[in-house]
Amino acid sequence: MRTAPFLLLALLLAAMAYGLQPLAGHGGQCAASGPAPECRGALNVSGSGIQFDYLRIGALAGLLSLSAYLLAKRKLKYRTHMLVASVVLLGFLLPTCTCDFVMVQTMFSMLLGKTALLGGLSLLVLFAIISAFTLVFGRFYCGWVCPLGAVQELANRITKKELISDEWKRKLSWARPFVLIASLVSVVFGVYFIGPTINWYKYGHIAVAGLTVGLVLASLFTYRPWCEYVCPFGYFLSLLHRIAPMRVRLSGTCKGCNMCGKTCNSAAIEKGRVDGALCIECGNCISSCPAGVLGYNRNK
Repeated sequence: MRTAPFLLLALLLAAMAYGLQPLAGHGGQCAASGPAPECRGALNVSGSGIQFDYLRIGALAGLLSLSAYLLAKRKLKYRTHMLVASVVLLGFLLPTCTCDFVMVQTMFSMLLGKTALLGGLSLLVLFAIISAFTLVFGRFYCGWVCPLGAVQELANRITKKELISDEWKRKLSWARPFVLIASLVSVVFGVYFIGPTINWYKYGHIAVAGLTVGLVLASLFTYRPWCEYVCPFGYFLSLLHRIAPMRVRLSGTCKGCNMCGKTCNSAAIEKGRVDGALCIECGNCISSCPAGVLGYNRNK
């Protein structure tokens, strides 16, 4: 799987080339006034559209179920396989908006009775599935299934560089709750945002394409920059993660070697304590703990 990051970048470049062409049927209309229903994950009324939504929902549920099983069984070596599968399935073959502003703003819009403005039924189902899995198994969606998180991580594996210290990562992560609040408040005034997305060519929006490519380039120098400092949906899931019965935690006495902290790319571990607001359950700390006291288990 050493070639996975290069394969991923090749796929991203192919998507860029495709995205520069006008989309059949609706051209670049998504760029003018925000994404049209076919670009947002809204439930299509045609037979083929409904089948496509079923495929997306099934693919997401399948990836979540398999990832939860692999994490519970400590089969952590397969996480790279899941990341690549997520990018290919949810990012390209079955484009699925399951992250950043689109997801959280759609849900809040529906609560305000503005369902026609953004998103639809299929997006609500996707949101419910991810939230339900997070409530039980913790925030593993971010570390195993999210296609946008996956493309950032695979890009970072090419260089394995990290220019931001753990201390600054923890400080900068405090921006996420404010981003979430701002994105929700903006809905009240009818303002919606489109963040970076793997399937950006569906939007026909060159700004989204530029943001995504820029994010991939930034990931060559720091680990998951969007996830770590901006993503409002990731922060929402971190709130659910705090009450999940299954999550990464200490199950014995910490020896203080700090091997877990050294291998945690998200700066989620400090002096043996796992910070649920930052942990994406990648499992690196579990594999590196020489005493075997860190594990993915149920709260006792």
